Amino acid sequence: MALDPSVVDSVVNTNFKTMAEQAAFATNQQMQLATRAMEDSIQDQRDSRLLSKSVLGSLCKRIVETDIAEAVANAKNATADLPNREVELGAATALSEALQVALTSIAQVLVKAAQTTPPETGSVGATIAK
Repeated sequence: MALDPSVVDSVVNTNFKTMAEQAAFATNQQMQLATRAMEDSIQDQRDSRLLSKSVLGSLCKRIVETDIAEAVANAKNATADLPNREVELGAATALSEALQVALTSIAQVLVKAAQTTPPETGSVGATIAK
């Protein structure tokens, strides 16, 4: 028994409609995901700007609210230890120079020893096998 052509046409139309709706649904889902990603990116940029403005504002507030006498005292405290640091740096520089001189001297001795030591030509007790 053969199928009625109207039934075949109805099934074909239903299948076509289902496939077309699935493609449209998938495209719609992709668009929604892309839209959400773009919205999240924009929100991240806004949050970043807000954070940077907040940090800059707090720094500016600290600069404006800092008393001149307090700022001068802080600068003096920061530089008060400089003479001691200069002495430490000078001592470290002198030690570095002494080490460099010692290493140069050792290197010269080793080079001289390498130039004046005759090469070893054979080992003690070596025999020639015939």
